[in-house]
Amino acid sequence: SWQPTTGLSNPAIRNPSVQASSNAQYICTITDPCTNQVFRDTVTIVPQAAPATPQLSLARTWCNGDSLLIRINNITPGIQYRWTLPNNTGFISNGISIGNAISNVAGTYTVVGATPNNCTSIAGSITVAPVNRPQITVQSNTPVCEGSSLQVQVQSDSAYNITWRGPNGLTANGSLLQLTAQANSGGTYVATARNQSGCTRVDSAVVVVLPPAVANIRNTDTLVCLGDSFTVRGSFGGGNLIWQPASIVSGSIATSFTVRPTTSTWLTAIASSGSGCIQRDSFLITVHEKPSVFAGRDTTIFKGFSVPLTLARVSGTAINFIWTPSTGLNDATLLNPLATPQLTTQYILSVNSAFCGAVSDTLTIRVLENIRVPNAFSPNGDGVNDTWVIEGLNTYRSATVEVFNRYGQPVFSAGRGYPQAWNGTFKGKPLAAGTFYYVITIPELNNTLSGWVMILK
Repeated sequence: SWQPTTGLSNPAIRNPSVQASSNAQYICTITDPCTNQVFRDTVTIVPQAAPATPQLSLARTWCNGDSLLIRINNITPGIQYRWTLPNNTGFISNGISIGNAISNVAGTYTVVGATPNNCTSIAGSITVAPVNRPQITVQSNTPVCEGSSLQVQVQSDSAYNITWRGPNGLTANGSLLQLTAQANSGGTYVATARNQSGCTRVDSAVVVVLPPAVANIRNTDTLVCLGDSFTVRGSFGGGNLIWQPASIVSGSIATSFTVRPTTSTWLTAIASSGSGCIQRDSFLITVHEKPSVFAGRDTTIFKGFSVPLTLARVSGTAINFIWTPSTGLNDATLLNPLATPQLTTQYILSVNSAFCGAVSDTLTIRVLENIRVPNAFSPNGDGVNDTWVIEGLNTYRSATVEVFNRYGQPVFSAGRGYPQAWNGTFKGKPLAAGTFYYVITIPELNNTLSGWVMILK
């Protein structure tokens, strides 16, 4: 038996365990049952301090697929550290860390520290599991045509911090990389996704940039008058070129050509390459109607009468018009004014277009005078009534005058509106005083005037 029993696990066994916080002396007593002889011995217990409980941590984030490294943060020199692996999968008698070469198993790792006298610490433990890496796929719209939009995008299962590396030293951030494709934009685009734990995943896409088709029209939006033509200029290439609408030009691949459009439209060039690249360019053609004008038909009126100019017509785009002269018109700015000229007048209807120039047309209104036929004149050279003046007859250009003696013999005739008054002579010789008879024919009036006239001496 052992005395004292304090701190002993069982004082009646040979090798009890002792838990002591200070020095203690224990006496072991053994009695021989055959001789009843008693034997005693003494043992002194000097307790030693237990090692500190190991504090464990991950040396770095354990990303799925990477090596696992657990370290002891409070290592004490001279202490042996004994590890127990998860699920009793192994035991390591000594080591200050657990690395991938030893274990890469998720679970709880336990470690105790032991002195050379086998005093052990309270066990320290850590439970670890690998962190999933981001799940990403890099996609692009390759192949792309030079000059078009290039898009390289990360498809992922969550939101991550995305960084890019690409051709020509390109760096960028964000899930979508969007730029205009250049000839040197082809190559490998590498995306690195990082989650909040710091685990990363890398994926990439190879982009192919195709040579472009070329459709470059140099014309800007154009105004043209109906019936006129103009030249289309540009640079085109890539293999095939078509134009829309085909009614203007079809299939031309020339760098310049002439068009004569009849309606307003967009003119579009569509170039395509053998690799399927397409480029479009267009400009707006606005066709304006040229101005036109019809003033009406020439007409004849009697002096003092009016005539409406109802036949006048104009057309065109963005036009204005005016009659000149305005004399005798009630309003020269009206298309169909009322005309009351006092004299024969040629009116001009002028039309001006803001886009297509000016045109004009004329209309003559002939004003006929009232005809007054005197019945006597005295060709005696005194300067008074020496000629037979028929007022107003000169306005009738087709009128004819014939004068006869009492025997019906002609003594005078004149045509074309009676341009010169009769002076009472016949074949250059003065006629004797007397009565003569006249016939005036006026085709414009479809009428004939007749009567007598006396020569006085």
